[in-house]
Amino acid sequence: MENDQLTLNISQNTMTASYLTLKIPEITV
Repeated sequence: MENDQLTLNISQNTMTASYLTLKIPEITV
């Protein structure tokens, strides 16, 4: 169960990072 939670956290972090990566150029420009 711990392993599944860790995978879920990594997945959420990846999605958040992708979202920020898409948003940063808009803010910079």
